[in-house]
Amino acid sequence: MADPELYQDQDAWASTSKEYDDTSRQLTRWYEKWETAQEKLEEAGV
Repeated sequence: MADPELYQDQDAWASTSKEYDDTSRQLTRWYEKWETAQEKLEEAGV
């Protein structure tokens, strides 16, 4: 996304932007799962 040429190709930009958004949402879900697992470990005294 740091490549200025990417923004000149609308198809490439749209694809990259969608992939970034999808990955960002997935990362957020993984963080939520990780936090839940951490809480369970703390409750179990591990």
